[in-house]
Amino acid sequence: MKLASFGCSFLFGFDGGQYENKDYSAGYHLSKLMNREWINNSFNGIGNDVIYEKILTSHQQGQINPKDTFILIGWTAGYRRKIFVEDKSYITYAPSQTPLENDSLTWELEYFLSNINFVYYEVLKNINSTYYMLESLGYKYLMFDSLSPMTSFPGVNEEECYIDEMYVPKEFFEIKDSIKNYSDLNYYNWIQDNGEKVFVSPTDHHPNPYGAEQFSKLLYDEITNE
Repeated sequence: MKLASFGCSFLFGFDGGQYENKDYSAGYHLSKLMNREWINNSFNGIGNDVIYEKILTSHQQGQINPKDTFILIGWTAGYRRKIFVEDKSYITYAPSQTPLENDSLTWELEYFLSNINFVYYEVLKNINSTYYMLESLGYKYLMFDSLSPMTSFPGVNEEECYIDEMYVPKEFFEIKDSIKNYSDLNYYNWIQDNGEKVFVSPTDHHPNPYGAEQFSKLLYDEITNE
């Protein structure tokens, strides 16, 4: 039996370096609580589009299947995404944070990708598509927010989003709100609320091994109480 976790650095096992440190991942600690083999399909800095991509490709490759794999998803900041500029691919692009080789495109691209309606449309499309995929294939899963996919970019909030069929359909919000296996837990907020004992340092608020282990217990309670 397996547990596959999909997300950004908060589930990857980020200890300040480039490589996975499983003790820093709530996914790893949860796999121990559930007595399952851990598959780490998270990666530092990726967006929700790549999380969805990794779930889809992992299933298609046969790495995961609904008969023996529990899926854990930690959704991340909505403004992150994979982009293609000329002959380069940027898998962890984030406006105002990722330098591009072609400076002439930077302002135009960041303006477009930071648009409130675009952020909401893409976030909801990825979450809802993942939901329908997992349900149709019969997976057992839990979704939660590692960061806040709907509000983690400055100036982005639902009140300023155009909710209609020409922009972001109201059905997109209705579908997301109907997902029963979408926890109210927010990893980043939980870390901030619990002080320095649960994160790596005051300047790097990623979970330390203690924080990852304690949060995994909250996830386990959500799963076992369903």
